Amino acid sequence: MKTLAFVIFLMSCSTFSLAATEDAKTRVYYGMESFLRDVANPADQNALPKTYRLLLPKIELPIEFVYAPFKRILRHLVDDEPACHYYALENGERKNQFLFSLPMTFLPSPRVYTRVPVDQRMLNERGEIKSLTNTVQAQPGGVILLTESISYGDELDAFIEQIPARNIVWRASGDRHNKVSEMFFKDRTQMALVYPQEAQQYLASQQEDEKPFFSYGIEGVPAIMGGKLMCNKFTQNDAFLKAFNQGILALYEDKDYIATQQRHTPDELRQSLHEAIMHAKTSFEQNQTLSSAAVGD
Repeated sequence: MKTLAFVIFLMSCSTFSLAATEDAKTRVYYGMESFLRDVANPADQNALPKTYRLLLPKIELPIEFVYAPFKRILRHLVDDEPACHYYALENGERKNQFLFSLPMTFLPSPRVYTRVPVDQRMLNERGEIKSLTNTVQAQPGGVILLTESISYGDELDAFIEQIPARNIVWRASGDRHNKVSEMFFKDRTQMALVYPQEAQQYLASQQEDEKPFFSYGIEGVPAIMGGKLMCNKFTQNDAFLKAFNQGILALYEDKDYIATQQRHTPDELRQSLHEAIMHAKTSFEQNQTLSSAAVGD
């Protein structure tokens, strides 16, 4: 009943608090315009809205969700007041600037999608691209479609930095979800860096699209990534993230949550994704034990 009541409440609000208290609300910015509608829609089974639908009733502290374009969100995060971004990848640069939750969603890392198969000489024994730059330059058209102003993770970001500017087409990072997939599958580009889950979601809604395509992992990039809540460094956000993490921990053993993460995951990566969830849980609990022991000493 609590979840149903939450969903009904959420559907009537675009900016809201989840707790009827006078405590300071944590402002969480989101850049996907349909996000709150998707969270409130029980029929939407995609990983991010479904995860929030399962998670938010477990969070007791008040939250205020506010829509803003992605670049404006980045400005809010460096303002002199507490703020969080609803979904981000942690990388080395961001880790020094911001606070992060446990992973909320787990997903296969981006893959290179092409209409023309990559030359076998460009691939390692596992079928992964050995050099992203060389592969892009060898493909027809010689360009790859990427999303601007986002991080793909430390390893992939480093490979992208090596690609000459003339070989990249950037797509604006506004409401970007599934837009790169759409552009690729509608043949507006011959090569794109796409999250497999987004590709699966797009194809599920476009049953008539039967044109062949190919996708490749990239050597040196982890198979599974985790999306997190990202907050600026304020004491209020420290306390909020502790509560937020407890809610996430409760989901890691939830079969519905695990199935949600695996729903648009290629079959061969489902076990790896489940192992990543269990590893995140175990690592967090071990760190908590070590921290408690250090305080006791």
